[in-house]
Amino acid sequence: MSRTPLLVLLGAQWRWDDDSLADPDLRGLLESSTRANSVVRTKANTTVPAAGFRALAAGNRMGSSEKGWSLGRAVLDSGTHLRLFGDGAAAGLGFMHPDAPGTKLPDSLNFSPDSSYRGASPEVFADLLNQVMTPGAVVVVDMRVFPRRLQPQIIRAAWQRGDDSGWNTIVASIADDKPATNQESDVYLIDKSAPQKAIVPPGNPRLQVFAARGPQFGNGGATSASTHRPGWVQTSDLTATILDYVGAQKPPWVQGSTITTGNVVTVESLASAARRAAMIRNVQVWFLPGLGVGLALLLIAAVWTLNRRTHPRLGEDWEQPRALLGFWRMVATFAALIPAMAYLMNLAPWWELGPSDTDVAAVSYLWLGCLLPVILSALVAIVWSALGLNSLLGPLFIISISSLIVGVLDPLIGSPMVLDSIMGLQSTVGGRFFGIDNVMFAIFATGALTLATVVYGLVEERKQPNISEKSLMVVLIVLAGAVIILDSAPSLGADFGGTMALIPGFAILFLKFNRKPLTILSSAMIALLTVAVAAIFAYLDWLRPAEERTHLGNFMDTLAQGRVLPVLINKSTMVWNAGWPAWLIISVILAILLALVIILAPLFANMRNPYRRDYGWLWGSIGAKLKPEGITWNHAERALFTAWCTTMVVGMLLNDSGILLGMAGAAVMFPAILAQGCHKFLTDQPQR
Repeated sequence: MSRTPLLVLLGAQWRWDDDSLADPDLRGLLESSTRANSVVRTKANTTVPAAGFRALAAGNRMGSSEKGWSLGRAVLDSGTHLRLFGDGAAAGLGFMHPDAPGTKLPDSLNFSPDSSYRGASPEVFADLLNQVMTPGAVVVVDMRVFPRRLQPQIIRAAWQRGDDSGWNTIVASIADDKPATNQESDVYLIDKSAPQKAIVPPGNPRLQVFAARGPQFGNGGATSASTHRPGWVQTSDLTATILDYVGAQKPPWVQGSTITTGNVVTVESLASAARRAAMIRNVQVWFLPGLGVGLALLLIAAVWTLNRRTHPRLGEDWEQPRALLGFWRMVATFAALIPAMAYLMNLAPWWELGPSDTDVAAVSYLWLGCLLPVILSALVAIVWSALGLNSLLGPLFIISISSLIVGVLDPLIGSPMVLDSIMGLQSTVGGRFFGIDNVMFAIFATGALTLATVVYGLVEERKQPNISEKSLMVVLIVLAGAVIILDSAPSLGADFGGTMALIPGFAILFLKFNRKPLTILSSAMIALLTVAVAAIFAYLDWLRPAEERTHLGNFMDTLAQGRVLPVLINKSTMVWNAGWPAWLIISVILAILLALVIILAPLFANMRNPYRRDYGWLWGSIGAKLKPEGITWNHAERALFTAWCTTMVVGMLLNDSGILLGMAGAAVMFPAILAQGCHKFLTDQPQR
């Protein structure tokens, strides 16, 4: 156990992107510390200190542990001298409930109530700390008892004293207790886990400050195995760090990892990241459901304008409506590109264009984040079409390449797109910090399956004599293998659930390409292959040092500890706990189902008529007589849709994003089907 004392200063509402720690001298110390944006991840994503304290004490976002375990009790049991200043410090270590001060504390604990140091000046308090920072001691201070104007000075004095005396000092903001508004009539959150169901005001989740100095820390970005990204830590990582500091064993329910020093990050970059997270949060919850509803309306409009029954006055002779078909091909291509552009937009610092005050920008400048994917999609669609590739290779090529490039590029350049994307989970609720997240996987997988189909279709269509079917399948299998490795490798995509969904998808795609049925035996073989490949990736990750492992390797420990069922249950409810209102998700699902009924209605109306002219009229009068049924799906396109549906269903069952994953994939695939249908009418003419 380290003999160097550890000082932990707990506060609330300390942020890099505001003036809470703007003291010039303190900023100089912050610039030479180990620093990061801290994510306060709690059960309901509240930002009140009570929830943050419980998360710290238990080491997980649920704020719960087994057999009454708490961080403070583990520190005492390790034989470490523990000194607490203030009720918040006692709550953060788990000795009292945050909403029930006055609980009897252990006799072996040195506790100083708020009143014993509330009025201390910075230098007086630094002298007090100097007296209690004995070798091997852990001292935790609730800084909220000091006025806001004094807190930067207190931190600076404590840090300077720590530099002189050789302490390790951690500054951590445990919550943002700033209420959403100042109106007393606002709806308050009932904290059902409090002894008397305490009522606490809701807050605006924001990224908080973490900084550390001393012999154990250096100058750079704080990181941990839970984030794998310099400049990012979580509250549970502080729990794990304190346990590691005193030599106590980390129990299974502590989800954090020991904080270490990574690559250098600047205070400006931390402030910029915090600003982006604040700006994207409010619109992110609405974007994907809103996109789903918008695409449903677009498909309804397209189907009914392209349907014969909505053009009753065509007469006997009419030209092919090429302008109408070209319009919907372009619009559908544009719509299918929006999900990919929602990630690519993060390659440019769009969040720096708003007002300088983050809280003002987060409310009044959301429109930019909403419009950027649409603008980029329009530009990409226009550029692809201007190059002639829309007509030459078809819209599926454009859509597949644009969707695939997101999943290929992002892991290779350090995942700047996935973090705080408008399509995915946000950092303020502890979403994915690296690799390929669930929503990105849906877009990536859709692009990969579609590209494989496009390549197969082009070769089959042109019947290249020098390319045998076996050679083509070898090329496609290599493509599938590269996609799976990119998605699954711990140092790249690190997507465990994606591995389990991609392998069945590609296997079914290739079976259907070869016109082979899916039997019980082949299904069992696919299942075994999927489990084997996923197990290999998990085992290889598990062989790495613990601080380098991702959730793939950690899953091996979950299996060994028999905690698979609780993890699966927790994942199955993550959509409702991750900032997505249940009523919103249900409403979007109902709206999409209604849209499908409306879209299919024209087909059902004349289903028994073998010469129905619902869509055959799009050939023109001559072509409609030759081919009244319109266009049909070839076996490659049917294979694609079957494989895509399999991938999405398995992905939704295995990943905690659930229906959101399927919605993201559908936002690419459904408009792609419309675009390809219009393209085939424009390029495939019936032969006499």
